[in-house]
Amino acid sequence: RVGPSYTIDTLKALRQEIGLTTSIVYLIGADQLVNLSTWKDYQHLTQYAHLVVCLRPPFSLDHLNPSVSGLLANHQISRHILNSDSPAVCRWASLIGCPSFENLQKVIVNALENIKAQDIVVFDTTHLTSLFDRVIIATASSNRQTRALADSVHKDVKAAGGEIIATEGLETGEWVLVDCAIAVVHIMQAPIRQYYNLEEIWGEKTVDVYAKPAKKATKKTATQQDDVAKKTTKPRQAAITKTQSAQPTK
Repeated sequence: RVGPSYTIDTLKALRQEIGLTTSIVYLIGADQLVNLSTWKDYQHLTQYAHLVVCLRPPFSLDHLNPSVSGLLANHQISRHILNSDSPAVCRWASLIGCPSFENLQKVIVNALENIKAQDIVVFDTTHLTSLFDRVIIATASSNRQTRALADSVHKDVKAAGGEIIATEGLETGEWVLVDCAIAVVHIMQAPIRQYYNLEEIWGEKTVDVYAKPAKKATKKTATQQDDVAKKTTKPRQAAITKTQSAQPTK
């Protein structure tokens, strides 16, 4: 191209050349990420490529321009350190159109519930592996249902903008695995689930998909404290009085 060559223009040209179905991964160092807000049309980069950030000490991902932090937060799928022994550590920074794992796990659970899956559990695996953030296990009653559940997950995840890496086990239907990139779904018939007991491997941290933030306890006023004290002491006093009156007099 004639004139200055900008990253956004390169990605646009590359996307036009290879089409929409092929993934493009753009590797950027943390030293460049801190200046990303100065790049031409930087906020549109994730429309054309996945961003992968390579850590370069002393530069940190924790002190970014707010607009860059917002961009990554909207697209980020994981901040796992993939190789903690290397000074140049790569972290996934964004995935085009991919929902966060909080939203994705809800999409998956809803897809399973819609086809009447049983005993659905969600496990947080971020402390066990850097390959995915969630393992979701569900029970199906037949080969037909395992396939229907897998199809439901596949369709709903794709509709939500997520990615399906692979689906395995459709041939037998006893155990179907759907790899949704940041979450792996195991749809199993009851005897298979009991035999392999995946909960023992992944089940350290269960996730309540629909949990709401806990409400902060409000401090009771002096009047409220007095009311509580009266409610608790009156029955005790009555019980003591009854006990004393029931005792024989000397």
